[in-house]
Amino acid sequence: MYSSTFTCSSGGVRYSTEIELYQRQFEVARSWLEESLALWQKLDDPWGISLPLGHLGRIAYEQGHLEAACQYYEQSLELRRAIGDKSNLYNALNR
Repeated sequence: MYSSTFTCSSGGVRYSTEIELYQRQFEVARSWLEESLALWQKLDDPWGISLPLGHLGRIAYEQGHLEAACQYYEQSLELRRAIGDKSNLYNALNR
C-alpha cells in the first residue's frame, strides 16, 4: 500500500491521497496533488513543492508513464538536495 498525507499551511488545507492511491484512483489523487503543488508553489516552499512532485512521479510510474515519472522524481530530488533534506532524500533516491 502506498499512502501519503499532505498538510499545507495556507488556510489549513489538507489533502489525503491515501485511499485514492490504495484503490488506484489515480486521477482523483493526481487532481489533489496538482492543487497541493500549486499551493506550495504560491508559498514558494521548496520542501512542500517536493512532496507532491514525488507523489505525482509515483502515479506516473504506476500508470506506465516512465518519462513523466522520471521528470517528477528528478524535480523532487533536486529540491530536496537544494534544501539539504537528507531524511527525505533517501526516500526520493529509492523510488
